[in-house]
Amino acid sequence: MQKNNRGLKFTILLITGVLLSWMLTAMYLTESMNWSCFYDVGNLYDISSGYYRQPGIRWTYDSTAGVIQTEGKDASCCFYVNSRQKNWNYLYLTIRDLDMESQWQFEFRDQDGKILFTKSQTVQNGRNILQLEEGEIYAVNIIVNERTSFSIRRIQFREKEQNFAWNQLPWTFLRVLISYVLVVFIIYGFVRYYKRAEQPNPRRGIWAVTTQKMYAHMLGCFGELFQRIPQASKSGLRKLLFLAVLLIPYIVNKMGNNTIIVARRENLLLASCFFLIAILSWERSRQRVDWRNPLVYSWLALWLMVLVSDFVLGRSIQSAGILMMGAMAPLYMAWNSMRRPERLTRDFLAALRYLYWAGSVYCLFFQSYEPGYRYTGIYGNANLFASYLTTVNISFLANLSENLGKEKLKNRVLAENILGLVTIWGFLQMTESVTSLVAYIAEWTVFLWGQFPAEKRKSYQRNLKRALAMCLVCIVIVGISGKWCLSNIPRVWEVQLKEQERQPLTGENPLSLVAEASGQSANASGISERVREKVTSGEWYDLFAGRDEIWKNYIRSWNLFGHYGYLESLEGKTMNAHNALLQVMHSNGIFIAVPFLLMLYYSLKYSIEAVFVKKKFGLFFLLAAVNYIVQGLAESTSYLGYCWLIYYIALGGLFSQPGEADA
Repeated sequence: MQKNNRGLKFTILLITGVLLSWMLTAMYLTESMNWSCFYDVGNLYDISSGYYRQPGIRWTYDSTAGVIQTEGKDASCCFYVNSRQKNWNYLYLTIRDLDMESQWQFEFRDQDGKILFTKSQTVQNGRNILQLEEGEIYAVNIIVNERTSFSIRRIQFREKEQNFAWNQLPWTFLRVLISYVLVVFIIYGFVRYYKRAEQPNPRRGIWAVTTQKMYAHMLGCFGELFQRIPQASKSGLRKLLFLAVLLIPYIVNKMGNNTIIVARRENLLLASCFFLIAILSWERSRQRVDWRNPLVYSWLALWLMVLVSDFVLGRSIQSAGILMMGAMAPLYMAWNSMRRPERLTRDFLAALRYLYWAGSVYCLFFQSYEPGYRYTGIYGNANLFASYLTTVNISFLANLSENLGKEKLKNRVLAENILGLVTIWGFLQMTESVTSLVAYIAEWTVFLWGQFPAEKRKSYQRNLKRALAMCLVCIVIVGISGKWCLSNIPRVWEVQLKEQERQPLTGENPLSLVAEASGQSANASGISERVREKVTSGEWYDLFAGRDEIWKNYIRSWNLFGHYGYLESLEGKTMNAHNALLQVMHSNGIFIAVPFLLMLYYSLKYSIEAVFVKKKFGLFFLLAAVNYIVQGLAESTSYLGYCWLIYYIALGGLFSQPGEADA
C-alpha cells in the first residue's frame, strides 16, 4: 500500500505542478499579477471560425483547397459581432496562404448597417493588427481590391493589445515547470534529511474516525424511527424517494431558470430525499466506508473546495457542495452499512426505469414527432433528451446483465429490459446528438466486455438466446410502428411541438450531429457520412462542432476561486463550458481539477475491479463512470443533469474498497 500511496502523492504533485506552472506562465506573459484572471489581456471576442467559410460578394470558399478565393475588384464579405460588448480597441486578423501582400479595406458598421469608420491596411501572411476608433461595432465588412486567394485563421476583437508572442508559451511553461520540480525535490530532500525515525502515531487517521462517527451518530439518531418498518416497505419507500430525486431535475429544467424553486429550493429538495433514503437504509451492521480511501478523500476534497469557492463568491445555500456534504455523504455511509447493499442499487435502478416508461407514455400521447425536425422528447431540447436516454440506458443494461445468469428468468423481466433498450435506440437516433451517440456506443462496449470476466453457465446461454430472439421481435415492432405512433397518436389529442422547440435537421445547431440540409430526415447512413466528414475535415471547428471556441473562452477565464455564472461563447450566447472539467474549474477555481481528476480515475479503477470480483451490480458502477466521463468531454454535465446525478449516486457503492483502505 505504501507504493500506491507514493504513486498517489506523485500524481497530485504532478497535476498541481502543471496547473501552477500554467498559472504563473500566463501571468508572466501578460505581465499582470491578476489573481482573479490569470490570462489578463482584457476582454476579447472571436468571430466563430465556422463563419470564415461563408460566401460574400465575389467572395467564395473552396472547401477542397480550404481557401477563400476572390474574383474581380472589390470582393467583400461581412462578419457580424454577436458579443454584448460592442466597443473594441483592436482588430486581430490572422491570414495564411495569401498569394501576395495587398491593400484591404475594413468597413466597421453600426446597428443599422451604416459605416462608422473605414480602415485601410496592407495585409500579409500572419497577424495583422488594426487599431480601432470609438464606436459600437456590430459588423465588419472586409473588402479585397485584387483577385487573390487566402485562408482566415482568426478574426478577433480585443480590448487590450497582446504584448507577447505565442511561440514564447511552450518554453516559458517548460522553464516554470522545471523550476517547480526542482523546488519540490529540494523540499523533499530537506524533509527526508530532518525526518526522525517513524514511530507509531496514535492520532494518525483521527480525522477519518471522527468523520465516520459524526455521520454514524447522525444516522443513528434518525434511523431509530424506521427500524420497525419491514424490508419490503423500506424498498417501496426508497423507490418512491428515488423517483422524486429523478423528477426534481426534470421539473427544474421545465420550469426554467427564473423561478424561486429553481433558484433556491432544488438542492434542498434533493438533500431531503437523499437524507430520508439514508436513514431508511441505515442498519448499523457494519461501517465499511474508509475516509482515507483515495476515492473517498478526493470526493471529500472536491466538495470542500466547492464550499470554499461558494463562500468566497457569496453564493447562496443552493450550492451543490452543501448538498453533497450534508446529504449525499450520509447516504454513502448508510449504503455501506447495509447487510445487502445491492438492495439500494436495485431500488434506484427500478426508479430509473419507472421514470423512463412514464416518459415514454408521455411522448407517445403528448409529444409528436415531425419529419425533418430533431425529436426533443420529454424535454424542449434534443441534446438534453439524448443525454437523458443514454443515462437511462445504464439501468436496462445493468439489470439485464444481472438477470442473464439466473436459472429462472421471468419473461416479464426480459421483455422489459429488451423493449427498453430497443426503444431507447429508436428515440436516440431521432435526436441526432453526436455526444450521446458516442456515450451510447461506449456503454454497449462496456456491457459486452463485462460479459466475459464471469464464468457462464448453461442458463446464461439459454437466456442469451431468448434475449436475442426477443430483441429481433422488438426491433421489428418498434421499427415498423414507432415513428408512425409518435407522428399520429399525439395528433388525436391535437398536441404538436411548440414553435420554439423545433430544431431542424439542417445543421443549424452547431453543437449536435445533424443531417445535411436536404430537407430529409437523417438515417443511419447519413449519420455515418456526417461523422466521416467531421473526422476527415482537418478543421477543429468541424471535429468539435464549435466547442473548441467555447473551450478557449473558458480556459482564458481561469482563476483561483472560480466565477459566478456562464460566459458568452459561441455567437455571443451565454452557455456552459461543454466540458465537465473546464466547467468545474471555471465555477470553483483552477486547483479543483486535482481532486476532480483523481475522483474520475479512482471511480473508473474501482468500478473495473467491481466487475472482476463479481460485485452485485458491478457493471452499473462502471457504466455510470464511463457515461459521465464520455459525456463530460463534450458537455458540462451540470449538477442537476441525470448524467451527473447518477454518477454521484453510483459512487456510494464504490466507497468500500478494502484493498485500498490503507493507501
